[in-house]
Amino acid sequence: MDNFQPQFNAAIDDVDLDRLFMDRLKAWGASKSPTKQTMTATLKFDADKLEILIKDQEPFNIKLAKHVTGRFTLTFRIRDLYVLVQSLLKQRASQFDLSGDEGGLLSVSWSDALGSYAVYLPTVGADGRRESIGHKHTIGLAIGAAVEAIELAISLGSMMTLGRENFSGENPAWQGCSKGRRGSRPEPALMSL
Repeated sequence: MDNFQPQFNAAIDDVDLDRLFMDRLKAWGASKSPTKQTMTATLKFDADKLEILIKDQEPFNIKLAKHVTGRFTLTFRIRDLYVLVQSLLKQRASQFDLSGDEGGLLSVSWSDALGSYAVYLPTVGADGRRESIGHKHTIGLAIGAAVEAIELAISLGSMMTLGRENFSGENPAWQGCSKGRRGSRPEPALMSL
């Protein structure tokens, strides 16, 4: 992301992400509350601890794999956090690097055998609206679309090792790529104005 200058860097492992999803976020996903879509989740980073605060729930604490220098608080739409964590759990990674700034973005990056990836989650203000980011106005970072693009890249990587004769223009894994060209890339997953 252009001009993204994080205030902190941390790391979290897939086991803790799974605990977060199962113990807190999954319940939100299953709830029928009329205010469900406007709820926020707050992440508080402090030294080796990440505290997640969700309305009407006890704080959820995670020991960070990488310590943070300072204290930082980021607030997100819980729906955005839900989709992000749910999507990250589908990846082939055991650790995720987090970096962010309190008034803009949280970057989550990871690597696997095929490459390195990053997605950006916009923070929200006290009113629940996404923050206006100084370097770009990022809207509704379609995290699901970003992860789909990553999964597509993974699929393309495996298919390309099989050889050109296995290319099928009808195969959904090839959508967004130029027909018949090896190494062509899917469309960018980030949306910005």
